[in-house]
Amino acid sequence: MAAASSVQTGVSLLVIGAFAAAEGSARALSAWPGSPWLWWLELELFRPFELARAEGSPLHGLFGPATFWLALALMLAVWLARRRPFTVAVTSNLCFAATLALTYGWLDGTGSLRAASLGAVAARPRADLVLVAVMSSASLAGVVLGHASYLRRIARGR
Repeated sequence: MAAASSVQTGVSLLVIGAFAAAEGSARALSAWPGSPWLWWLELELFRPFELARAEGSPLHGLFGPATFWLALALMLAVWLARRRPFTVAVTSNLCFAATLALTYGWLDGTGSLRAASLGAVAARPRADLVLVAVMSSASLAGVVLGHASYLRRIARGR
């Protein structure tokens, strides 16, 4: 149970940290618009977050002036609550839901979702694809591991 809790805490920190890093990158870009490195971060790596910030996105409300500080406070809260299994599990599930919403918004924004297509389907190795894949697979692993540990605990009769 302790190992599952540690993995779930790490996954939650990874997902919330990615939100904080994307918001920090956007803030840095507004302060230093001439930096090519910050433009690459914003347009290539953190593109899913940029699409979520768009006006028509359902995740638009998550981003605002206080998002960076809120994400840092959430990371601290997750770290402090790492010994409470239920809190860790709930946080892991919420991070998984946020990751799924971010992934859906990214797929919809990049035109990757098509109702019917006879064209070839290929995943080009891009930085935003890697970020979404890491976040999605890590948060899925955290949720599955958390549920498996609870089911194992129930099977043992505790």
